[in-house]
Amino acid sequence: MNTMPPPGDLTEDAMFGGRVRVLQPRKGYRFSIDAVALAAFIPAGTGQTLVDLGTGCGVIPLLAAHRIPGLSAVGVEIQEDLAAIARQNVELNAMGDRVCVVRADFTALPAPGVPRRADLVCANPPYRPLGQGNVNPHSQKALARHELAATLSDVAAAAGKLLASRGPLFLVYPAQRLTDLFFTLRQARLEPRRLRLIHTRALDPARLALVEAVKNAAPGLSVDPPLVLYEPGGEYTAETRDILYPVD
Repeated sequence: MNTMPPPGDLTEDAMFGGRVRVLQPRKGYRFSIDAVALAAFIPAGTGQTLVDLGTGCGVIPLLAAHRIPGLSAVGVEIQEDLAAIARQNVELNAMGDRVCVVRADFTALPAPGVPRRADLVCANPPYRPLGQGNVNPHSQKALARHELAATLSDVAAAAGKLLASRGPLFLVYPAQRLTDLFFTLRQARLEPRRLRLIHTRALDPARLALVEAVKNAAPGLSVDPPLVLYEPGGEYTAETRDILYPVD
């Protein structure tokens, strides 16, 4: 059965100055700067395999693979319609030799098509536990924002299964929930080792956090300089421009 939305229900967004093109639902869940910042936060190397848990339209594997020649990436997505769009994005960008999308539930690993081991894992998990805030009536947005299909603990458990000892997990998460995040990661033997806060403007409170956690690592958190998205006048900062429009 064809699960792709009609062409008019999709938009095409040009990333990296048009070098990466991304289809996404016009009215469903749409990625934002958090996904792009997470892709730039991952210091993968040639020959490594990255698994993205809850890949949506596949934007993080596509951007990471474009940034890092020789990186292989697997996007895991439970929603059939989003997985179909992600596969189309892989074809649209001619990245089928390095990026693949698997429709699977990452809370039930191992799963067909998902590697049993990954060098790196990343996720942009649902931000809100059930009972906090109104659940969006659109199913794609609801699953992306609330812990309906997977909790933060599920993300940590899946990463723990995929990673070998000393393997890293990369996350973007609300800054106000960092205590919950660090507690959950430590319960799964994923030690937070690197933190970078994201501020809308320099004097605004941190809105998001980029976190690297390492399986079975010793304690010791390194805090990177903050990422500030906008200048006071509303234009992107130089670093934000570098993230959105990197020079090859």
